[in-house]
Amino acid sequence: MDISSERVSIPLAGGGSMGGYLARPKTGGPFPAVLVYMEIFGVNRHIRDVVERVAREGFLALAPDYFHRSGPGVEYGYDDAGMAGGMKLLGALRADEMIADAKAAIAWLRQRPDVRRAERELAAETARVGVATAELYPSLSLVGSIGLEASAGNALFSSGAGTAAVGTNLVQSILDFGRRRGNIEAQDAVREQAFARYGQTVLVALEEVENALVAFAEEQERRLALREAAGAAGRATALSRYQYTSGLVDFESVLVAERSLFSLQDQLATSEGEVTANLIRLYKALGGGWTPGSGG
Repeated sequence: MDISSERVSIPLAGGGSMGGYLARPKTGGPFPAVLVYMEIFGVNRHIRDVVERVAREGFLALAPDYFHRSGPGVEYGYDDAGMAGGMKLLGALRADEMIADAKAAIAWLRQRPDVRRAERELAAETARVGVATAELYPSLSLVGSIGLEASAGNALFSSGAGTAAVGTNLVQSILDFGRRRGNIEAQDAVREQAFARYGQTVLVALEEVENALVAFAEEQERRLALREAAGAAGRATALSRYQYTSGLVDFESVLVAERSLFSLQDQLATSEGEVTANLIRLYKALGGGWTPGSGG
Protein backbone atom coordinates (compact mmCIF):
# COMPACT_ATOMS: atom_id res chain seq x y z
CA MET A 1 0.00 0.00 0.00
CA ASP A 2 1.36 3.41 -0.96
CA ILE A 3 1.74 5.82 1.95
CA SER A 4 2.71 9.42 2.58
CA SER A 5 4.74 10.53 5.59
CA GLU A 6 5.77 13.81 7.13
CA ARG A 7 7.13 15.43 10.24
CA VAL A 8 4.39 17.34 12.03
CA SER A 9 4.11 19.98 14.73
CA ILE A 10 1.44 19.30 17.37
CA PRO A 11 0.13 22.40 19.24
CA LEU A 12 0.13 22.10 23.03
CA ALA A 13 -2.51 23.47 25.38
CA GLY A 14 0.00 25.58 27.33
CA GLY A 15 1.61 27.03 24.23
CA GLY A 16 4.44 25.79 22.08
CA SER A 17 4.38 22.62 20.08
CA MET A 18 5.51 19.00 20.10
CA GLY A 19 7.12 17.37 17.10
CA GLY A 20 6.06 14.06 15.67
CA TYR A 21 6.22 11.75 12.68
CA LEU A 22 3.01 10.98 10.77
CA ALA A 23 2.29 8.40 8.07
CA ARG A 24 -1.00 7.52 6.34
CA PRO A 25 -2.22 5.59 3.29
CA LYS A 26 -2.42 7.76 0.18
CA THR A 27 -5.83 6.58 -1.00
CA GLY A 28 -9.19 5.81 0.55
CA GLY A 29 -10.17 6.57 4.11
CA PRO A 30 -11.12 7.38 6.71
CA PHE A 31 -8.55 5.19 8.47
CA PRO A 32 -8.35 3.91 12.06
CA ALA A 33 -5.50 5.53 13.96
CA VAL A 34 -2.57 4.17 15.92
CA LEU A 35 -0.42 6.16 18.33
CA VAL A 36 3.17 4.83 18.25
CA TYR A 37 5.10 5.33 21.48
CA MET A 38 8.79 5.98 20.98
CA GLU A 39 11.58 4.26 22.87
CA ILE A 40 14.13 6.14 24.99
CA PHE A 41 16.16 6.59 21.79
CA GLY A 42 13.74 9.19 20.41
CA VAL A 43 11.76 9.19 17.18
CA ASN A 44 14.67 7.63 15.33
CA ARG A 45 14.82 5.69 12.07
CA HIS A 46 13.51 2.53 13.74
CA ILE A 47 10.43 4.25 15.16
CA ARG A 48 9.76 5.95 11.82
CA ASP A 49 9.98 2.54 10.14
CA VAL A 50 7.42 1.21 12.62
CA VAL A 51 5.12 4.15 11.85
CA GLU A 52 5.42 3.51 8.12
CA ARG A 53 4.83 -0.24 8.46
CA VAL A 54 1.69 0.43 10.48
CA ALA A 55 0.49 2.91 7.82
CA ARG A 56 0.99 0.30 5.09
CA GLU A 57 -1.44 -1.93 6.96
CA GLY A 58 -4.18 0.68 6.47
CA PHE A 59 -3.77 2.86 9.57
CA LEU A 60 -3.01 6.50 10.23
CA ALA A 61 0.05 6.31 12.49
CA LEU A 62 1.64 9.06 14.59
CA ALA A 63 4.73 8.95 16.80
CA PRO A 64 4.90 12.03 19.09
CA ASP A 65 8.27 13.30 20.35
CA TYR A 66 7.88 13.16 24.13
CA PHE A 67 11.42 14.52 24.55
CA HIS A 68 10.37 17.84 22.96
CA ARG A 69 11.09 19.82 26.16
CA SER A 70 14.58 18.61 27.03
CA GLY A 71 15.83 17.14 23.74
CA PRO A 72 13.59 17.93 20.79
CA GLY A 73 14.36 15.91 17.69
CA VAL A 74 17.05 13.70 19.27
CA GLU A 75 17.75 10.40 17.56
CA TYR A 76 20.00 7.99 19.43
CA GLY A 77 21.48 4.75 18.23
CA TYR A 78 21.11 1.41 19.98
CA ASP A 79 24.47 1.51 21.75
CA ASP A 80 25.87 2.43 25.13
CA ALA A 81 26.03 6.13 24.32
CA GLY A 82 22.47 6.12 23.02
CA MET A 83 21.18 4.31 26.09
CA ALA A 84 22.97 6.76 28.39
CA GLY A 85 21.54 9.76 26.55
CA GLY A 86 18.07 8.27 26.43
CA MET A 87 18.04 7.40 30.14
CA LYS A 88 19.10 10.98 30.95
CA LEU A 89 16.22 12.43 28.93
CA LEU A 90 13.84 9.86 30.42
CA GLY A 91 14.83 11.03 33.90
CA ALA A 92 14.00 14.62 32.95
CA LEU A 93 10.38 13.79 32.12
CA ARG A 94 7.74 14.90 34.63
CA ALA A 95 4.51 13.08 35.24
CA ASP A 96 2.27 16.14 34.79
CA GLU A 97 3.97 16.99 31.50
CA MET A 98 3.57 13.44 30.23
CA ILE A 99 -0.12 13.55 31.17
CA ALA A 100 -0.53 16.79 29.21
CA ASP A 101 1.21 15.28 26.20
CA ALA A 102 -0.93 12.13 26.42
CA LYS A 103 -4.23 14.02 26.11
CA ALA A 104 -4.21 13.35 22.39
CA ALA A 105 -3.98 9.63 23.11
CA ILE A 106 -6.95 9.89 25.48
CA ALA A 107 -8.95 11.63 22.76
CA TRP A 108 -8.06 8.79 20.40
CA LEU A 109 -9.10 6.30 23.04
CA ARG A 110 -12.66 7.63 22.89
CA GLN A 111 -12.73 6.61 19.22
CA ARG A 112 -12.33 2.92 20.01
CA PRO A 113 -15.21 0.98 18.43
CA ASP A 114 -16.40 -0.52 21.73
CA VAL A 115 -16.42 2.86 23.47
CA ARG A 116 -18.20 4.54 20.54
CA ARG A 117 -20.79 1.76 20.48
CA ALA A 118 -21.50 2.09 24.21
CA GLU A 119 -21.72 5.87 23.88
CA ARG A 120 -24.22 5.60 21.03
CA GLU A 121 -26.28 3.06 22.98
CA LEU A 122 -26.43 5.49 25.89
CA ALA A 123 -27.52 8.30 23.58
CA ALA A 124 -30.21 6.08 22.05
CA GLU A 125 -31.61 5.03 25.42
CA THR A 126 -31.64 8.67 26.58
CA ALA A 127 -33.61 9.58 23.47
CA ARG A 128 -36.13 6.82 24.18
CA VAL A 129 -36.71 8.27 27.64
CA GLY A 130 -37.58 11.55 25.95
CA VAL A 131 -40.00 9.81 23.61
CA ALA A 132 -41.73 8.04 26.50
CA THR A 133 -42.02 11.33 28.42
CA ALA A 134 -43.56 13.06 25.42
CA GLU A 135 -46.38 10.51 25.43
CA LEU A 136 -47.63 12.01 28.72
CA TYR A 137 -48.67 15.26 27.05
CA PRO A 138 -51.74 15.92 24.86
CA SER A 139 -51.42 15.20 21.17
CA LEU A 140 -52.54 18.03 18.88
CA SER A 141 -53.11 17.18 15.20
CA LEU A 142 -54.48 19.04 12.20
CA VAL A 143 -57.02 17.03 10.19
CA GLY A 144 -58.75 17.76 6.90
CA SER A 145 -60.69 16.17 4.05
CA ILE A 146 -61.50 16.87 0.42
CA GLY A 147 -64.33 15.10 -1.46
CA LEU A 148 -67.30 15.24 -3.81
CA GLU A 149 -70.96 15.63 -2.81
CA ALA A 150 -74.13 15.83 -4.96
CA SER A 151 -77.83 15.00 -4.62
CA ALA A 152 -77.88 13.31 -8.02
CA GLY A 153 -75.41 11.04 -9.68
CA ASN A 154 -75.16 13.08 -12.88
CA ALA A 155 -74.14 16.16 -10.83
CA LEU A 156 -71.36 14.42 -8.90
CA PHE A 157 -68.60 15.77 -11.10
CA SER A 158 -69.99 19.26 -11.58
CA SER A 159 -68.12 22.36 -10.47
CA GLY A 160 -70.27 22.76 -7.37
CA ALA A 161 -69.88 19.23 -6.06
CA GLY A 162 -66.58 19.75 -4.28
CA THR A 163 -66.44 19.76 -0.49
CA ALA A 164 -63.64 20.38 2.01
CA ALA A 165 -63.28 20.31 5.78
CA VAL A 166 -60.43 21.36 8.08
CA GLY A 167 -60.20 20.96 11.84
CA THR A 168 -58.00 20.14 14.80
CA ASN A 169 -57.88 17.07 16.98
CA LEU A 170 -56.71 17.29 20.61
CA VAL A 171 -56.16 13.93 22.31
CA GLN A 172 -55.24 13.47 25.97
CA SER A 173 -54.76 9.94 27.23
CA ILE A 174 -56.27 9.45 30.69
CA LEU A 175 -57.11 5.83 31.29
CA ASP A 176 -53.62 4.52 30.39
CA PHE A 177 -51.76 7.27 32.26
CA GLY A 178 -50.25 4.76 34.69
CA ARG A 179 -48.98 2.60 31.85
CA ARG A 180 -47.17 5.53 30.24
CA ARG A 181 -45.67 6.58 33.54
CA GLY A 182 -44.45 3.03 33.99
CA ASN A 183 -43.01 3.10 30.47
CA ILE A 184 -41.00 6.20 31.39
CA GLU A 185 -39.65 4.49 34.50
CA ALA A 186 -38.74 1.41 32.47
CA GLN A 187 -36.95 3.44 29.80
CA ASP A 188 -35.15 5.41 32.49
CA ALA A 189 -33.95 2.15 34.04
CA VAL A 190 -32.72 0.97 30.64
CA ARG A 191 -30.87 4.27 30.21
CA GLU A 192 -29.21 3.82 33.60
CA GLN A 193 -28.09 0.35 32.51
CA ALA A 194 -26.67 1.79 29.29
CA PHE A 195 -24.87 4.46 31.30
CA ALA A 196 -23.40 1.79 33.59
CA ARG A 197 -22.28 -0.26 30.56
CA TYR A 198 -20.72 2.84 29.02
CA GLY A 199 -18.82 3.65 32.21
CA GLN A 200 -17.67 0.04 32.54
CA THR A 201 -16.52 -0.01 28.92
CA VAL A 202 -14.47 3.15 29.40
CA LEU A 203 -12.90 1.81 32.59
CA VAL A 204 -12.00 -1.47 30.88
CA ALA A 205 -10.52 0.44 27.94
CA LEU A 206 -8.44 2.63 30.27
CA GLU A 207 -7.26 -0.45 32.15
CA GLU A 208 -6.24 -2.13 28.89
CA VAL A 209 -4.24 0.92 27.82
CA GLU A 210 -2.56 1.28 31.21
CA ASN A 211 -1.66 -2.41 31.34
CA ALA A 212 -0.32 -2.29 27.79
CA LEU A 213 1.79 0.79 28.51
CA VAL A 214 3.24 -0.70 31.71
CA ALA A 215 3.99 -4.05 30.07
CA PHE A 216 5.59 -2.37 27.05
CA ALA A 217 7.78 -0.07 29.20
CA GLU A 218 8.87 -2.84 31.58
CA GLU A 219 9.75 -5.22 28.76
CA GLN A 220 11.77 -2.50 27.05
CA GLU A 221 13.79 -2.03 30.24
CA ARG A 222 14.27 -5.78 30.51
CA ARG A 223 15.39 -5.97 26.88
CA LEU A 224 17.97 -3.23 27.44
CA ALA A 225 19.30 -5.00 30.53
CA LEU A 226 19.52 -8.30 28.66
CA ARG A 227 21.24 -6.58 25.74
CA GLU A 228 23.89 -5.21 28.12
CA ALA A 229 24.26 -8.56 29.84
CA ALA A 230 24.59 -10.41 26.53
CA GLY A 231 27.24 -7.94 25.40
CA ALA A 232 29.18 -8.44 28.63
CA ALA A 233 28.81 -12.22 28.31
CA GLY A 234 30.12 -12.05 24.76
CA ARG A 235 33.20 -10.16 25.92
CA ALA A 236 33.68 -12.65 28.75
CA THR A 237 33.45 -15.55 26.30
CA ALA A 238 36.02 -13.97 24.01
CA LEU A 239 38.32 -13.44 26.98
CA SER A 240 37.94 -17.04 28.16
CA ARG A 241 38.75 -18.32 24.68
CA TYR A 242 41.87 -16.15 24.59
CA GLN A 243 42.90 -17.43 28.02
CA TYR A 244 42.27 -21.00 26.88
CA THR A 245 44.44 -20.62 23.77
CA SER A 246 47.11 -19.07 25.99
CA GLY A 247 46.99 -22.04 28.35
CA LEU A 248 45.78 -19.99 31.32
CA VAL A 249 42.44 -21.82 31.85
CA ASP A 250 40.96 -25.16 30.89
CA PHE A 251 38.21 -25.63 28.31
CA GLU A 252 35.54 -25.95 30.99
CA SER A 253 35.84 -22.20 31.61
CA VAL A 254 35.12 -21.60 27.94
CA LEU A 255 32.07 -23.87 28.09
CA VAL A 256 30.70 -22.08 31.16
CA ALA A 257 31.14 -18.68 29.50
CA GLU A 258 29.51 -19.87 26.27
CA ARG A 259 26.63 -21.48 28.15
CA SER A 260 25.97 -18.18 29.93
CA LEU A 261 26.19 -16.27 26.64
CA PHE A 262 23.76 -18.58 24.84
CA SER A 263 21.29 -18.40 27.74
CA LEU A 264 21.33 -14.59 27.70
CA GLN A 265 21.00 -14.50 23.93
CA ASP A 266 17.97 -16.80 24.16
CA GLN A 267 16.38 -14.59 26.83
CA LEU A 268 17.11 -11.51 24.70
CA ALA A 269 15.41 -13.05 21.68
CA THR A 270 12.37 -13.91 23.83
CA SER A 271 12.30 -10.34 25.17
CA GLU A 272 12.44 -8.94 21.63
CA GLY A 273 9.35 -10.97 20.81
CA GLU A 274 7.59 -9.80 23.97
CA VAL A 275 8.33 -6.14 23.17
CA THR A 276 6.73 -6.60 19.76
CA ALA A 277 3.74 -8.43 21.25
CA ASN A 278 3.24 -5.74 23.90
CA LEU A 279 3.46 -3.06 21.24
CA ILE A 280 0.72 -4.82 19.26
CA ARG A 281 -1.44 -4.96 22.41
CA LEU A 282 -0.87 -1.24 22.87
CA TYR A 283 -1.89 -0.58 19.24
CA LYS A 284 -5.09 -2.57 19.80
CA ALA A 285 -5.87 -0.68 23.00
CA LEU A 286 -5.33 2.77 21.46
CA GLY A 287 -6.38 2.29 17.84
CA GLY A 288 -9.53 3.15 15.96
CA GLY A 289 -11.67 5.66 14.19
CA TRP A 290 -9.68 8.88 14.16
CA THR A 291 -9.55 10.89 10.94
CA PRO A 292 -7.59 14.09 10.17
CA GLY A 293 -9.50 17.21 11.17
CA SER A 294 -11.84 15.43 13.59
CA GLY A 295 -10.13 17.00 16.60
CA GLY A 296 -9.03 13.65 18.07
